[in-house]
Amino acid sequence: MIAEQIQADHGAGRELLALVGNSVQYGPEERGIPLERLLDLWRAHGAMMRDAVSPLLPDAPTAEIGALQGQVEALCGALLTAQAADAPGWRTDHVRLRDLFDRQCLLESAEITPRLLALPAARIAEASALAGQLRGPGAVAG
Repeated sequence: MIAEQIQADHGAGRELLALVGNSVQYGPEERGIPLERLLDLWRAHGAMMRDAVSPLLPDAPTAEIGALQGQVEALCGALLTAQAADAPGWRTDHVRLRDLFDRQCLLESAEITPRLLALPAARIAEASALAGQLRGPGAVAG
């Protein structure tokens, strides 16, 4: 179900952010792998939210979530470049990224998931099917 996919994305993103944050002892290459995975995950998450979720919930704060989505993607990309160069400020940027990510996840969990679950089962199934098509194999099935 689409609500499960949203929560799965949140969990996977938090794990990737933790890997980056705990990688002080590692070099830029080791930090880059989870950052690349996070950027890929969050782009797929954003497409799912934009194309499968937002049309169903016109009264939800989708513009605010979309703005946070863009900020997370941009900062993740910038952090990927900064950490690759082993720039001294990458840890501060990581904390900012984590905070933006958490804010987006909290907003989605509080405002989107309950509204999705309140929809008729047929609408949830349609959105879940579209999300599955957008995400491809490996997405949480509903």
